[in-house]
Amino acid sequence: MSKVPQPDYNHLLSPRLISAQNTFQYGKGMERFKYYFFGALTMLFWVGLLVAGIFLLGRLAAEEPFGALLVHKLLGFLFMIFFAVLTFSNVVTALNTLFLTDDLYLLISAPVAVDRLFLSRTIQAASASSWMVLLFMMPILLAAGIVFDSPMWYYPWMIVVLAIFLILPAVLGAVITTVLVKAFPARKTQDVLIIMAIVFVVAVYFIIRFLQPEQIFNPDIFHGFTEYFATLRAPNSPLIPSVWATEALWAGIIGKLDHEALFMTAFGLMTGLAGVAFTAWLAERTYPEAFSKAQEGRKAQLTSAPLADSIFDGLFRLASPLRRMIMIKDLKSFFREATQWTQLLLLLALIVVYLFNFRVLKLERFSGIDFYIRNIVAYVNLILASFVLSAVCVRFLLPAVSVEGRAFWILRAAPIKIRDVLLAKFMLYLVPIILIGQMLVVVSNYFLRTHFFLTYMSSVLMFLVSIAIAALALGIGAMMPNFNERNVARMATGASSIVYMVVAMGLVIFVAAVAYIPGRIGFMAIVGHQALTATQTITIVVAGVLILAAVIFATVIPLRMGIRALENRE
Repeated sequence: MSKVPQPDYNHLLSPRLISAQNTFQYGKGMERFKYYFFGALTMLFWVGLLVAGIFLLGRLAAEEPFGALLVHKLLGFLFMIFFAVLTFSNVVTALNTLFLTDDLYLLISAPVAVDRLFLSRTIQAASASSWMVLLFMMPILLAAGIVFDSPMWYYPWMIVVLAIFLILPAVLGAVITTVLVKAFPARKTQDVLIIMAIVFVVAVYFIIRFLQPEQIFNPDIFHGFTEYFATLRAPNSPLIPSVWATEALWAGIIGKLDHEALFMTAFGLMTGLAGVAFTAWLAERTYPEAFSKAQEGRKAQLTSAPLADSIFDGLFRLASPLRRMIMIKDLKSFFREATQWTQLLLLLALIVVYLFNFRVLKLERFSGIDFYIRNIVAYVNLILASFVLSAVCVRFLLPAVSVEGRAFWILRAAPIKIRDVLLAKFMLYLVPIILIGQMLVVVSNYFLRTHFFLTYMSSVLMFLVSIAIAALALGIGAMMPNFNERNVARMATGASSIVYMVVAMGLVIFVAAVAYIPGRIGFMAIVGHQALTATQTITIVVAGVLILAAVIFATVIPLRMGIRALENRE
């Protein structure tokens, strides 16, 4: 019997590249605009990080007599952190890429060698997991080269070291994922990993923010910080990937590529290649069985309990029976999907850090005018809080229709109106959105110790803006749904998100601009104990009418257009 020819790695990896290329070349105008838009934002962020890296590393390097040692240790700590992040990210990504994507059913049944399929999917997982770390790491390493005036050969050497550094986390991610799937159901493993990832991100976010890193740039504190950092000790065994990568790169930064740096680089390369060989050996013996076990379904234990039914039914008792059932269905679906409800942890972190920023805001330095500064900041706070609330709506309300997926035809075929479906979703999310908006403005104004008039005014305006931006998110999501996408995070980054953010920001800026003059008039009248003139009263009334008209228009029109778009959808 003749041996079946095996596809090479180019055939196994090229479909993703061709798909991305076709989307860019032949996609719709909005899709191509999304690539350009996010590409431009990425470049701006990258350049900003490069400039910040040059500034910070320059200050550290200028600290005599241990400036170079300080930068050396900082790079070592960064490599250690990035190695841990890369490994965990590869575990999470490999679980999807190796076991849960739809195209695996075709590839598993095709005449493809197991080790070749496994390694090709591991490469895909590594590329998906590494680009974000590289986005952060590359500007820092480039900044180090610029600060220390490194030779030109350092920059290609940097790429070589980074490429070798990425091999071992990818291998570890694939191996750990395979072992976990053989021991536990893949769906449960995925939920646990997602929860661990979210908790880790939230914890790091809290730690970094509560340490108040902006104080590093305070001249009175900076010198003491550098002396402390210079005394820190990190593991220095070359067996640790972060150590050999740091030493190899440092040799390039200072322009002295000696035999020790070459040996460490070779050691890292050999370790990575040995890991690849072990991964191929492990895949041949465990991957088919692990993939079969990964197809077990997820059990809904919490949301199917009688107590959960009683709680959900009580929450929406005032709604009509039909809308109550839709709201309960959406709420159960939300808590059954770990990628959904864990976002609440990130939302909590965002709110806490936002409020903490106002708690530590030091306005006392503006002696004599701090009262007016506080009230100006309170007005700016209204705009910033609206931006934060818009971002929350992008994540939760914008994909609310798209999460129905291919089951949307059931709603269309059922004897119910699309109007009831969309309004039920709107009622479900509206109260939490209003509460979050009120928390952001009221608590932050309390920390700022602003005048009660501006606090009340901000609260009323945020209430109106919350209704409008919630309706905008749901309406635009209904007009531009994506029922084929299964990843909720990707639903929130499509073309609809760009349209929504532009419209929502326009509404927020319009409301803030119209409210500024009447707000100032009312504030000065109360502070000065003066009565309003007829002209001032008319100005306040006209501004109030314009704001109400804008909010009603932004609430009613998008919902109506969304309902019509879903009704006309085949």
